[in-house]
Amino acid sequence: MKTVSIILLCLLAGISMQAQQSQKASDRVAEIRRLYAEAKELMAGQHVEENANYEMTVSSNHVIPALGPVNETIHYYFGLDDEKFEEDLTLEYRPYFITRSYQLGPRQYYEEYLFDRKTRKLTFFFRTNDTYEGDKAEARYYWGKDGQEVMHQTTKGDDPASEGEATMQAERMQQAFQLLVSN
Repeated sequence: MKTVSIILLCLLAGISMQAQQSQKASDRVAEIRRLYAEAKELMAGQHVEENANYEMTVSSNHVIPALGPVNETIHYYFGLDDEKFEEDLTLEYRPYFITRSYQLGPRQYYEEYLFDRKTRKLTFFFRTNDTYEGDKAEARYYWGKDGQEVMHQTTKGDDPASEGEATMQAERMQQAFQLLVSN
């Protein structure tokens, strides 16, 4: 009887812990959706006083052997780092939302990267693309507050992006942005 009680207690503790983690992930997804809505408002110019409705578009055309021509457009939405400016009058711009669209061979890709304006960490990634079968594949990743672990993800189709790929590409685009806007 003691063994059964111990097993039941362990099961209940596991279920309770899983429910807490699930609630934590749900809360984080809701918070990221709020950040996403705020970013969309900033992008629409509804909060001009917040120094966060600047934008820049970078387009490139090049050829990849065996794939052919690649047309890529990266759209940066960014704002002035208010803390840095107030501290020492340094103009430092930080992207809070980046869109990227490109074509590889016959397949079209569209990606969105949302960054937390305070921590500057990647918080959300979305990608949709055509598959070779003519369908659409989608991936969504929601990162925790630390920006290190994915709290929630949804994928559809056979060609989802990986969280590592999203993080790496986000870092590359942020570095490119800094090179473009540096004095």
